[in-house]
Amino acid sequence: MISLLFSDTEVTFLYSIIDVISIVISIGLFILKGFAIRYIAKKNGYNNLWMAFVPFLNYILLGKYIGKCKVWGLNLKNIGLWLCIMSAVQLFGSGIINAGYYVDSFIQTLEGFGLSAKITFSSKFFEMFYYLTGGSYGQTSYLAEITNISIYTNVIFLLVDLAILIAYAFFEINFFLLLFKKLAPQYLTMFTILCIFIPEALAVILFIYRDKEPFDYDAYMQMRRARYYSSYYNNPYGNQYGNPYNNPYANPNATQGSAQNVDPFPEFGNGDATNSGSDNPFGTEGFGQDN
Repeated sequence: MISLLFSDTEVTFLYSIIDVISIVISIGLFILKGFAIRYIAKKNGYNNLWMAFVPFLNYILLGKYIGKCKVWGLNLKNIGLWLCIMSAVQLFGSGIINAGYYVDSFIQTLEGFGLSAKITFSSKFFEMFYYLTGGSYGQTSYLAEITNISIYTNVIFLLVDLAILIAYAFFEINFFLLLFKKLAPQYLTMFTILCIFIPEALAVILFIYRDKEPFDYDAYMQMRRARYYSSYYNNPYGNQYGNPYNNPYANPNATQGSAQNVDPFPEFGNGDATNSGSDNPFGTEGFGQDN
């Protein structure tokens, strides 16, 4: 649709403007997150406040805020440190695996602003590596060789990238769950999902909740359970399954809340002397006694 309204040059320029705006917004949100993390760290008496403005290292300060935790049987002193390591590994791995693609994106951005760029290679290895990692600019005399080995390298890159992604996702999901248990347990699920799919949302959430006192999640859940049972059942331990009769063994035909002493064998009488006129086969003085 855009290509129908603008020329190719104008479309390239438009996409370049969008890329620049996205970068500016991302930088602004990162700075906002840095101030929020620094405020939280300073309020709780942490050291090394400068980490709040360093990518990945700011997770360490949030890990201190979370405290010691147990994740899938692993006792972690600072889950933020582990997420920091995995974030660096993922960025480095992604940069290596998609190096050619990132170079092409950078060149396209420059061309969108009317600048020219040319790719030159100092060796056969770098030229092959560029094309194997998604590069497409120019021609190469090693194209046949690249085609032959690209099948194997693509599979290897895919497996490595998948392994790194799974490890990173493991720590990231648990990090967000533990963070929002402390910060905003009432929105635990919503905030976790939001930050997984839109990482920039963390900056806004941290800034809004920066002055909140950390929650004791176990105490919070106990309070919620007590409130739920108290409102749904008057006594959480007396009639917790919602039985319409306070006494589950009472006569269901009786008035609610009262028990009736019903004789289950009326044809045998009650076994006392006043029932001499009845048809009690066991006598009137008790079971098995003759008159």
